[in-house]
Amino acid sequence: MSEANVKAVEMECAALFHIGSLRQIKTGAMLAVDGNVLHTKESAVTFNPHQEEVQQATKQAIQIALDALIQVDDEFN
Repeated sequence: MSEANVKAVEMECAALFHIGSLRQIKTGAMLAVDGNVLHTKESAVTFNPHQEEVQQATKQAIQIALDALIQVDDEFN
């Protein structure tokens, strides 16, 4: 992947962005990075999603997303 200059791997948002583009709807995503598949020997089998770092990043991402939704709602209403 590094030979292709890939910096990140993400699957779920691709469909969201594609559909949004087709329907001309603005889309966005809030992502929490929990590892680097290009620089680790960790696999889906050994990865522990309950690590403190992952839990903290998830909480922060949720709070940021909620704050952003409130701001967007205030701007459009």
